[in-house]
Amino acid sequence: MSNTFCVIPWVQMACKPIGTARVCCLMTNSKDKDQGTIRDNEGKAYNFGTDNFDEIKNGKKVRDIRLSLLKGEQHNDCITCWVKEKAGAPSKRTVSNKMYANTFTEEVALKVTDTEGFSTWEPGYWDLRFGNLCNLKCVMCHPASSSQWYEDYVLLNNTTKFTDSGIKIELKNINDRYKDNGEYSWWNNKDFWIKLESKIPFLEQVYLVGGEPMLIEPHYDFLEKIIQSGRANKVTLEYDTNLTAVHNRAIDLWKHFKKVWLRVSLDDYGDQFNYVRFPAKWSKVSENLHKLQNLNLNLKLDFTVTWQILTAFTTVNLLNYLTDYTKSSTGIRILSNPDYFDVAILPNEAKQELIKLYIDFDSKKSGIQVNHLINYLNSNKNSDQILIDKCINTLNRLDTIRKTNWRSTFVDLSKYI
Repeated sequence: MSNTFCVIPWVQMACKPIGTARVCCLMTNSKDKDQGTIRDNEGKAYNFGTDNFDEIKNGKKVRDIRLSLLKGEQHNDCITCWVKEKAGAPSKRTVSNKMYANTFTEEVALKVTDTEGFSTWEPGYWDLRFGNLCNLKCVMCHPASSSQWYEDYVLLNNTTKFTDSGIKIELKNINDRYKDNGEYSWWNNKDFWIKLESKIPFLEQVYLVGGEPMLIEPHYDFLEKIIQSGRANKVTLEYDTNLTAVHNRAIDLWKHFKKVWLRVSLDDYGDQFNYVRFPAKWSKVSENLHKLQNLNLNLKLDFTVTWQILTAFTTVNLLNYLTDYTKSSTGIRILSNPDYFDVAILPNEAKQELIKLYIDFDSKKSGIQVNHLINYLNSNKNSDQILIDKCINTLNRLDTIRKTNWRSTFVDLSKYI
């Protein structure tokens, strides 16, 4: 048995927001420019919207990775996991292997895989990233992740072009609104849903991401098809959501499933939340959270917080609010892109104040870990005035566009930059 085996290339089907097929979402750190992209024999990237799922399942990239992992080789595309494991931390590989310990092991992989890496196993985990359709334009976001960003992006950058996963996207002005050329609407193809429905007998878990996945109307029809098949009680639904739009239809459908796991993105509290997640309103999100708590369904509710320069002094207000959600976990991610929103660029004086703030935060009471934030502040001693100036310039221009005011909203930050 190899010590590099990973279930993902066998049990998972995954795509990028533009529909391009890939082996694993963590391969964005690969030095290979393809970053896990699966291509056909002519070198064209497979797309979930138009291509055959069985061909994608056994594309050359997937086959190469399967064979490497079975031989005990650390494939270069899997560098994220190798680095984590070398540091003694759990990785997506080790977590996934544990998840499938009773259903898909290396012994099973050897039985269903031929000498060229072709597999007869039907994937049960589908990682579906439904483009960039979104109802928010978060301050640190980008048009590749939110269609609402198009107008502001053009005004800020004086260009209608950007790149996503190596593909050049050009926006067109139609009736004073900017639109893409359909690159993110691959999921709007009826053939895609018909192909996906054919895989319902094998479904175990469906991961739904956007943009904002709750806005993807056809996915509710797909959930109904799963229910009609009689398999819903064996399927887990997993969402990354901003929780601004929780439809009654969704709640009615969720009741039939084995489990619903919502990972809610919350970056701050109150007025600060409203600024960062423009034009969302904290009152609406709070209302939806309370609504979900009272539902009679098997719901797992977790939170993801993105820590950045704007929220550095105020995130603790959100963390204190989340202490009431004792059965939920909260993970805090440190933002590094765009670099002018990275906390590391702050003056050292500000970093020392932040260190005190997070040392005083009671992790024992909340269960929310902030030590990695303290370590990050301690390990980044140098400020970067050029990036600070870029940050201020960007915020000032956004304020003009959106009629907001970052200095009056983030008072503590404004003292230092």
